[in-house]
Parts: sequence; structure tokens; C-alpha cells
Amino acid sequence: MRRTTEVSRKIVKISFQLESQTTRVPLPHKILMGKSDNEGINVIVLRLLGYLMFFGEHMLIDTHLHDHNIPFVPDLVRMNYEGHPEFWAECGDCNAKKLNRLAVKVPEAEIWVLRRSPEEAEKIHRSITKAKLRKGRYHVIGFQPAMIDHLEELLTSRNEIFWMPAEFEPPQIQLDFNGHWIDETFTLLHY
Repeated sequence: MRRTTEVSRKIVKISFQLESQTTRVPLPHKILMGKSDNEGINVIVLRLLGYLMFFGEHMLIDTHLHDHNIPFVPDLVRMNYEGHPEFWAECGDCNAKKLNRLAVKVPEAEIWVLRRSPEEAEKIHRSITKAKLRKGRYHVIGFQPAMIDHLEELLTSRNEIFWMPAEFEPPQIQLDFNGHWIDETFTLLHY
């Protein structure tokens, strides 16, 4: 999680043309994401996967909420009709202390943490468990690191994606990313 007082840095824009077989809320035709100098490309890939997996109306990517009660900038957030976060995803570095503070600031939101590997997912899950945070608030996904590495290699400034809706029982994602078919499982942990 990043503080809103963070100094602005150079931003690189990455575009994604989206197509999907989803029957629920349709994905937009195109989205843009920014990558600042201090972020790794893996954060962009994790944000993209989170966006595709959890897309719904009022989904925002890496945006300031302009709410002085919420001093954090989410990687992904979906707002309800009253303008309060109902879904919040962290794709960058975070720890149990920050997640606990976040749960207080966004009491109505599901909190998801996306990690590049099952080991990283298990590590944050263990720290949440050890800190005895509020149960029923946290969900952690750990992707296959080889898949994340492959997506990072395929990423360009302009990308084309065909998305199949993610499955959570058993956990699986399928997509065509710039002409390469990806079919992988992921680790799903709840606390």
C-alpha cells in the first residue's frame, strides 16, 4: 500500500484491448494502466489479472480515492453505489499491519492480496494468521511464478487479451495474451 503523499514519478502507459466470453458485466473494450519508475512490471501483471478476475461496475485501477479517511491508494478498488469501497486488492508489497489498518479504513470491502507465487501467498497468509486479524476479511491468491514471468515477457505497450472467466473451484485462469494461450491454476487462501 502506498501513502497518498507519495511524490509523483514518471509514468509509462500500457494499453490492453480486451475481449471476453463472460456473461456477467462485460469487460470494457480497452483499459490503460500506468507503471511508475518505482514499480516492478510484476505489479502491472498482477493488477491486470486482478482486474480481469474481479471486474465489475465501478472498478478503478491504481487511483486516489480523495477520501481523507482512507490514506492509501489501492491497486484495484470497486466502489458501491454510495461511493464506498466494496472490493480492494493489493498487488504490491503489503504486510499484516497495513492490512489490519486497511480493514479499519474500508470496513465494507472484501480485501484481496495477489502474489506472484504460492509461497508468497502462504507467507502473507501466515503473517495475517499470526497477527490474528479479523477473520472473514482477507483472501490471498498466489499465481504460478512461471506464468507471471511468461506474461511479463509478453507484455508490450499495446496488448491484446481474450479472457475466459476465472474459476475458483478449482482455481484456474485461462486467457490468450498477445497470441499466447495461458491455462494455469492458482493458490487460493482465505482468512
